[in-house]
Amino acid sequence: MNDFSKLALGITIVILLTSTFAGTVNAQGSERENYKNLLNTIDGAIRTFRLRGENSASMALKVAENQYGHFKSLYENTIRYDSRLSNLDNDINAKFDSLQQSPSVDGIRDLRGMVSEMANGLGVELSFLYKYAFIIILFVSLVLAFSVNMVSRTIVDWEKVNKVKRKSEELKNKL
Repeated sequence: MNDFSKLALGITIVILLTSTFAGTVNAQGSERENYKNLLNTIDGAIRTFRLRGENSASMALKVAENQYGHFKSLYENTIRYDSRLSNLDNDINAKFDSLQQSPSVDGIRDLRGMVSEMANGLGVELSFLYKYAFIIILFVSLVLAFSVNMVSRTIVDWEKVNKVKRKSEELKNKL
């Protein structure tokens, strides 16, 4: 078994493990899904603010506020009896109200942080793939870059490429 076959086998195993892990993560509860959708909507409000302005961001924040209401309704008793979570809930509601009047990117980011803090206090976390997506994408791209590099080193006849390059330079110099 040559180096290329070992590398291809290793990449295949990593991809299979990642896809299997993704399947088990997707089978988790609706609370996590609601939380993920809420964060996506809040992130979408930032994108909307940058692309379309304040009015569109206010509409996206109204949708996010409705999603937050649905999310927190699943934990109403927990929030009611925990003073820290109750205060945080009041702060989040006030932040939603103020941002709908005058949205800002920093304010929306603060809101996202507050919602994340609330979810952590309730014991709801994002899936591993969603939480560390940047690191996973970086890892996969580095593995693919390494594998393409290895393939080009083993398959391409670099002596022949350099010979053709020298020949083309000679022809170019003659003209």
